[in-house]
Amino acid sequence: MPVARACISVSDSLGNLLFYSDGQRVWNRNHQVMPNGSGLQGGLGQDQSVNVVQQIEDDSSYYLFTMKSQFIPPVSYGGLHYSVINMRLDGGLGDIDPGQKEIQLQTMNDFPSLM
Repeated sequence: MPVARACISVSDSLGNLLFYSDGQRVWNRNHQVMPNGSGLQGGLGQDQSVNVVQQIEDDSSYYLFTMKSQFIPPVSYGGLHYSVINMRLDGGLGDIDPGQKEIQLQTMNDFPSLM
């Protein structure tokens, strides 16, 4: 059974929890999966399958990056995806913007010399 080796958590400037993720789901500060916060591409059994960066121009939004790889045959690489978490949604508990979920940036097929 896969175990989450990579996870992230985000807090405000006072250290209060805002959200956290294992790359497949995003939970709000009340430890509930955000309404649009499931079905993400992060691989549970790999390192660095999820990361987050706050948007520079909007301190209430974050880019959540996920990387999917499947190492059980057949091996497949799902590539790098991002979703935008908007902390103004769901009454201030945050949610993934519906039109900005799991946007694919690249796949391993884009780098044939690495395969």
